[in-house]
Amino acid sequence: MRQRYGIAAILATAALLLAGCGGGSAEPAPTPEEDTRTVTHALGTTEIPASPQRIASASITMTGPLLGLDAPVIATATTAPNTSVADANGFFKAWAGVAAQRGVVPLGGPEVPIEAVAGQRPDLIVGSAVGADAVTPEVYNRLSQIAPTIVFDHSGVGWTELSATLGAALGREEQAEAAEAEFTARVKELDLDTSHPAVALTVVPDGLNVFTPESAQGKLLISLGLTVPTVEASGTGGLSGSDKRRDVVSVAHERAGSLGDATLYIVNAEAADVERFRSSYPVLAALPAFTEGRVHPLGPESFRLDRFAALAVLDRLR
Repeated sequence: MRQRYGIAAILATAALLLAGCGGGSAEPAPTPEEDTRTVTHALGTTEIPASPQRIASASITMTGPLLGLDAPVIATATTAPNTSVADANGFFKAWAGVAAQRGVVPLGGPEVPIEAVAGQRPDLIVGSAVGADAVTPEVYNRLSQIAPTIVFDHSGVGWTELSATLGAALGREEQAEAAEAEFTARVKELDLDTSHPAVALTVVPDGLNVFTPESAQGKLLISLGLTVPTVEASGTGGLSGSDKRRDVVSVAHERAGSLGDATLYIVNAEAADVERFRSSYPVLAALPAFTEGRVHPLGPESFRLDRFAALAVLDRLR
């Protein structure tokens, strides 16, 4: 962290000191310019305000983590509204209520709404380096002309790691530690069967998207005392960019047997979805997890994990 002082401020301070020597009454010296901190992130190194007051989230993926730190988010990019994962504003359901309560302005998306971000006059912009809402290098350059911009790759970290990284960048380390402590205390209340490996996945018509041990979903299962195996890719799964991502591999429906004896934790699914999968995908339905009743729907909140979503998942596993 460093302080910057303008030349005018220095001259004014000197003038006041001289006036004091002459016996006149001096007014308080001007306040120095705001402290800053230097943040290294996925697209470079940026000097940002030490205590930002107007944060715009250029990627909806980053909004939940920011709100989980009680950061002053004034506006956010959104996703398609009124879906299984989002409310009428396009906010993810896990934190939609918090965002509405805090008056967060929806800006549209998921692609970064650059002009809308500029209209909010932020003093800091935060974005994601991966996914449909990614801040590309070109977009980063444009956003940086509006306000200092920092971008993070969340594809290979758990939600607590991302929270800690953001906390360090924004000077909100205590809030990050409190969020993790709350989660850890709630985990101790669970009584899960840990005798089988555990696989988190989504089920789509094109195949299965299986979350890796390095993914946020995989790390959440590991934090619950479960063992998450590495699954070999064998299909497309319909997930954009899955061949370049560290957090997910695609498995063809006919290769569902590669999941073996694992207990299945299905992301973005309800109980009714599990029954639909049972009737629609016979290879998947033949797995021990289905025949032995070890399939757990994690709900729409589990689609993007943050402080709010992780606690919602724990509620479903009680």
